[in-house]
Amino acid sequence: MFILRTQDGTFHNNSCPGCISSKHRGSNGTWGDQMSSYQNLTGVNYCFYFDAGFSGPRFVAAGNDRRLFNLLPVANDEVSSGNRGFCAPG
Repeated sequence: MFILRTQDGTFHNNSCPGCISSKHRGSNGTWGDQMSSYQNLTGVNYCFYFDAGFSGPRFVAAGNDRRLFNLLPVANDEVSSGNRGFCAPG
């Protein structure tokens, strides 16, 4: 489990021993390109981006939602950065 506190411009700097990305071999061993599901129990929204540096395709994980969401195949193992709040227009 990876916990995002406020923001992280690249999940690739966060070690995840044993993590293997189904799409991006260069991300193995890090949290970059590893997300397949999420749950947001906080009171704030988080925005997740496919690319490092808060760029590329994105989606909002709404706050105060106890459901566990599995990402669609197009988004599975693609998320590389995230921040608190709504997604900036791209």
